[in-house]
Amino acid sequence: MEFYNWIAVLLGISFVNFCGSVYVATRSELNSFQKVAQIIIIWLIPVIAAIGLFVFHRSQSVSYGPSTEFGGGVNPNLKIKTTGERDEL
Repeated sequence: MEFYNWIAVLLGISFVNFCGSVYVATRSELNSFQKVAQIIIIWLIPVIAAIGLFVFHRSQSVSYGPSTEFGGGVNPNLKIKTTGERDEL
């Protein structure tokens, strides 16, 4: 039974490493040397390197929406008088 547990652990580690390798290999902003080096790191340091490189690249590719200024100024659609009361529609 213990033998099957080790096989399950090795299959799990191999799966995580394989997913990390495919993810790094499909990154368009890396040149071929960087891809090969990172894939070698993934397989030399199992799981930790795969997860670490995945999180690092994921944080680099997060696109945020356009930046807006805080507050935004006056909104003419609110119809607020200078006293702070609303106009009746």
